[in-house]
Amino acid sequence: MRKLLLVLVTFFIIQSSLSSAVFKRFSVWKQTSGTEDITIQQPATGARKVFLEVVNLYCSVAAIVELEKDGVAATTTTLASTVIGNSASTATANAFSASNVGAGTKINQFRLAADSPLSLDMGDILMQGNGTGINYTFKSDCTGTGDYYIRWREE
Repeated sequence: MRKLLLVLVTFFIIQSSLSSAVFKRFSVWKQTSGTEDITIQQPATGARKVFLEVVNLYCSVAAIVELEKDGVAATTTTLASTVIGNSASTATANAFSASNVGAGTKINQFRLAADSPLSLDMGDILMQGNGTGINYTFKSDCTGTGDYYIRWREE
C-alpha cells in the first residue's frame, strides 16, 4: 500500500510540474504597401512571460528595419494574433500595426535587400511583467510591398 501511495504521489508531483511548463504560441502577420511599425507589447495587467521566437521580414525594395524596445505605449491599430497549435487561449501580449509607439531604445538594425526575405531567430528575447511600456517594435522604412511575421510564446 505504501508503494502504491508513493507512486501516486510521485505521479501527481510530476504531472503538476509538467502542466506548469505548458506554453502558448502566437503569431501576427501584416502585409503593407509602405512604411510600417509593428509593436508587440505587454498589457497593463495580467501579463505572462513573452518570448519572441522568430521574425520574418520582406520588402520588394531595399529597406532598413530597426528593432527598438520599451517605447511609450502603442495605442492604435491592434493586430489580431493567431493561436499556433491546439491552445484555446488568447494572447496576453498585444500587437499593433501602424504603431504610434514612442521612441524606445534602439537594439539593432537590419538591412533588407530588394526581394530578399530575412528570417531572424530572436533567441527567446524576453518581455516580463505588467506595463504597456514593456514592448518591442520593428520599424521599417520599406516603400514597396512589405511582409512582416512575428511569432512568440507565452508562459
